[in-house]
Amino acid sequence: MSLDEIQRIWPVVLQKLAETAPALAATFEGAKPVSIEGGLEIGFPVDQRFNKKKAESPERRDAVAAAFEVVAGQELKPSYVILDDEAPPDTPAPGSDEVDEQELLERLKSEFDAEEVG
Repeated sequence: MSLDEIQRIWPVVLQKLAETAPALAATFEGAKPVSIEGGLEIGFPVDQRFNKKKAESPERRDAVAAAFEVVAGQELKPSYVILDDEAPPDTPAPGSDEVDEQELLERLKSEFDAEEVG
């Protein structure tokens, strides 16, 4: 299978995993197949190191491989990596302008329908 094919079936694999292990499937939120060179590699965003560590246990790795086998017809045992080149969501990229305090305050008031007190 090509990486494109694996990326295309990834949501179905997660859905199949959710049928048997919903908590494990949730561990992969934000993760994605990134390489097949030397075996299947699943990348986790830099802010999900804990989820990567949870996924690395042999039982969980076997569950993911079994879900791939059901969906793709072949067992693919993944290895896991952290995608260092991606900033966590809502985190300014290094070197980008920081949000000023007033702008942040206005955004919070708007999103939470809040009022400033005092």
